[in-house]
Amino acid sequence: MKGHDGLCPSPNPQLIKKENCAYCRIIEDTKQHYQDKRTHNKEKTYDHGFNDGWDAAIDKLQQLKGL
Repeated sequence: MKGHDGLCPSPNPQLIKKENCAYCRIIEDTKQHYQDKRTHNKEKTYDHGFNDGWDAAIDKLQQLKGL
């Protein structure tokens, strides 16, 4: 098992609880973002939602690191 689920690229899932895993949180945020957009914008695809969530997560991490 590479990650917590099929989408998580975490190399050491046995050392990190799923709820504390940054990858899993990004995946969950992306899924939630996709669900929110799907109800409001029917043309939005999963890929668009994933990319939007990924970009938002990268921006948030950069803000936290002070880059």
